[in-house]
Order: sequence, then C-alpha cells, then structure tokens
Amino acid sequence: MLTVIGPGGARFRMVSWEEATAIVRRCYDLGINYYDCSHNYWGGRSEEVYGAVSPQTVVPQQIRSTEETE
Repeated sequence: MLTVIGPGGARFRMVSWEEATAIVRRCYDLGINYYDCSHNYWGGRSEEVYGAVSPQTVVPQQIRSTEETE
C-alpha cells in the first residue's frame, strides 16, 4: 500500500544535494513509500538523489503512475 504523501523531486532544486538526500532518508525512516520522480525535475538530478539514497534504504519495487493529458 502506498502512503498518501511523499516527497516531490521537483522541489529538490530549492535545497542542496545534502539536504535533498536527508529529506529522502527521513521520509523513508517515517515510513513514507511514495516518491515522486521525473527526469524533468531538477535537470535529472532528482533521479540521482533518489538513486543515491534508495540502494541503501529501499527494497526494490516499482509502481508507475501516469498522467494523461488531452
């Protein structure tokens, strides 16, 4: 089951790399398991933040959600 809230990678551009990785680690520690990520966020760096943290903390599982536009 996914949590209702999760960090949005688009906001990582507002903080340093260290702060971004600390945010993701803290979210994991709090039991949050939904992480919003896109290659378009922070020029691809948001994916790097999640990648830097997830091998140490997250059990590999992928659930994709998509947004349809008309």
